[in-house]
Amino acid sequence: MKVWVQSQYAILTEAIILLLAQLGHEGTRQHETDTDVALWDLVASKPPFPSVNSVPTLALISGNEHDAVSLLRQHYRGYLTPQHNTKTLKEALEAVRRGEIWADRKILTTVIDDFETPHLTKKEDEILNLLTQGLSNRNIAIELGIVEGTVKMHISRIFTKMNVKKRSELIAQYFKK
Repeated sequence: MKVWVQSQYAILTEAIILLLAQLGHEGTRQHETDTDVALWDLVASKPPFPSVNSVPTLALISGNEHDAVSLLRQHYRGYLTPQHNTKTLKEALEAVRRGEIWADRKILTTVIDDFETPHLTKKEDEILNLLTQGLSNRNIAIELGIVEGTVKMHISRIFTKMNVKKRSELIAQYFKK
């Protein structure tokens, strides 16, 4: 397995590359076309973390649970802390290479819960369906036989529950389901 190692510290990069060689893997200092996994040292970093590219990325972090959740939300494939040993590093790299996510179950639960659709009332669900059809607030009010102000109130609640700020975000999230 070819592993792209990235750290702000040259000595740490070199040490990890030597460790990878002992584990039977090839470490590189830069991204190459045949790179399988990236291993980024983010121990001294705080969210927002650097964006990942197309290479599945495992991060070394020293932060808390919030930092780990933030990493996974930013499409990192997993994380390790300085307390983990080389056996765990090898297992994590191999898991990430296979397309798996390497994270504590509690962290995974938090991330998965974020992607679940929030509970909408029956009326909010009706309005959401009409919104996705491109109807204006006025046309939704006419369709449902309610006043436009009530439609606006329901849309505001939907935005809050779905954690969006505008219709385009809401519609994009709706069609991801």
